[in-house]
Amino acid sequence: MKPRLYTRIPPACNDSQEPRLARGAAAVIECSITAMKLITAHRILIASAAIFFLFFALWELRNYSNGGDLWAAARSALYFLVSLGFGIYLKNFHRWYKLK
Repeated sequence: MKPRLYTRIPPACNDSQEPRLARGAAAVIECSITAMKLITAHRILIASAAIFFLFFALWELRNYSNGGDLWAAARSALYFLVSLGFGIYLKNFHRWYKLK
C-alpha cells in the first residue's frame, strides 16, 4: 500500500493498516508505537492527580505552619484524603475493572 500524505493528523490506526506519512512530519508514524490504550492514559492521569493533591496538601500544611490559619490545616487534611483516595483507586484499579 502506497503511503498517503495528510494535511492534518493521520486517521486512527488499527493493526491491519500500514504506517503512513504525515505532511510536515520528519518520519513515518507507526501505528503500533504511537497508539496508547485508554486505560494507560487513565492510569497516568490518576497517578498525576494523586501526586498533585499530595503536593497541594503539603503546600497547605506549610501555609498552616507559617501563619497558623486553621482553614489551611482543614484544606491540607482534605487534600491528603483526596490524594489517599486516588492512591487507593489506582492501587485497586485492576481488581475493580477485572484487568489482567
